[in-house]
Amino acid sequence: MSKRSVNGAYKPFKTESGVWLGAVENGRYPNGRKRYKYARGNSKQECRTNMVALRESLKKGLPVNSSDTPRFGEYADRWLEHKFNEVRRKTYESYMTVNARHLTPLRPYPLNEITPGMVQSLIDNAKSYTQRGTENGPAGVSLKEKILTVVKQVYEMAVRDGLVNHSPVVAITIGKTKDMQYELERQAEAQSFSAAELMMMLQIADRMPVEQGAIWWWRLLTGMRQMEILGAQWSHLRTYTDTMDVLEQHEVEKTVDFTDENGIVRQGTITTTETIPVKRKMTVGEYTVEWQLNEAARVHGCGEPDVDGVYPCGYKKAAFCDLKQWRLPDNYSFVELQGRWILARPKSKTGKKVPIIPMLAAKMRQYEKATRDWPNPHGLIFRRPDGTPLGPKEDSAGFDRLMEMSGIDPELHRGHGTRHAMVTLLAQCGVDFQLIKEIVGHSSDAMVAHYRHAGSGERLRAMERVGERLNLTS
Repeated sequence: MSKRSVNGAYKPFKTESGVWLGAVENGRYPNGRKRYKYARGNSKQECRTNMVALRESLKKGLPVNSSDTPRFGEYADRWLEHKFNEVRRKTYESYMTVNARHLTPLRPYPLNEITPGMVQSLIDNAKSYTQRGTENGPAGVSLKEKILTVVKQVYEMAVRDGLVNHSPVVAITIGKTKDMQYELERQAEAQSFSAAELMMMLQIADRMPVEQGAIWWWRLLTGMRQMEILGAQWSHLRTYTDTMDVLEQHEVEKTVDFTDENGIVRQGTITTTETIPVKRKMTVGEYTVEWQLNEAARVHGCGEPDVDGVYPCGYKKAAFCDLKQWRLPDNYSFVELQGRWILARPKSKTGKKVPIIPMLAAKMRQYEKATRDWPNPHGLIFRRPDGTPLGPKEDSAGFDRLMEMSGIDPELHRGHGTRHAMVTLLAQCGVDFQLIKEIVGHSSDAMVAHYRHAGSGERLRAMERVGERLNLTS
């Protein structure tokens, strides 16, 4: 966000359109909030000059031309600066994408000239794009909702700043037709995996060298998010021995009645095989989710660039600056790893407990032994042989290969589908709904006031039922 100087004006900042924009304080609202007027310029110096003139006009009580109302694009860029310290990094990046890619038709218009019809047309004609920026057909419901959310929030800030009297998007909604609803349900179903598909992937992963296959066992049997897995640390994994009931087949003798060849009822003993529960000591575990892998940008810390974009350090890219700083919100809790990678607090609440069933605990012991000689400066469980973090693209490509080897079409599934599958399996096994949300880290507005907190033993028993359904026996 732009820094405020002592004279009540914000330092100019350059918008994506190349125009410089600066804000000058213009009194306060009855509730005490500050009001602002805006000045523009084609250069930083021109913007400063216009800001000085605007400030003097306001001091003298002179009328200010209504054309000073910022254009939507300029003000949306300023809104983004505000949001940087308010939302998670991925949310901020999604807002940036919406602003740069989908709001272009609104950017040239002053805020007070945009009508509900213009916004409705923007949403109705929105397109979806691939990661490379190629148009990919009409936008889906979720993307349209995100576009509407951004426009609404921009105008909410504009109303608070006194730039407009009301928002033109208050009454706009996105209706879900039956076709749209069907498509959402179809996509949700396609993302999940069946029990048979999970079993096949576990079998394929088991045939791999443990250094490669352990991460897939972890993903399939914990339901954790991808970035939580890639940021997992050994220090948060606890294993212990527990006495458990294990179903085993044993030969047992039984006394039965039978009739001999003379028709006389007699008793005799037979040997039969039965499945019975047996007490066994087994190694199990629990992982506490404290961090997840995140990607963060760097900015120059050496000063402002010259007209050619070169900073005092002599470089354009912040990565080469000796005084580079992380571009992160204030009071952001993180651990620096390497390059652009950091550990940040997870999406779900910190301290979520994930049970580790016996077969997974055994696999992790094998993995720990196999990777003991790999460098590990950050204590990561899953990493490259040189000790550097695994990135999400590399991880996703590996999971796609696992699906292909298992006869599953990667085009119909995403790695996140393992979380859907875990929830489904737990529900099919009769696990309490509140306990499911605690295990996988889901939240809901409908959560009851008396939130249920399960102990380690109960969480473990719940996950053991999944192991039994997948025929995982030690």
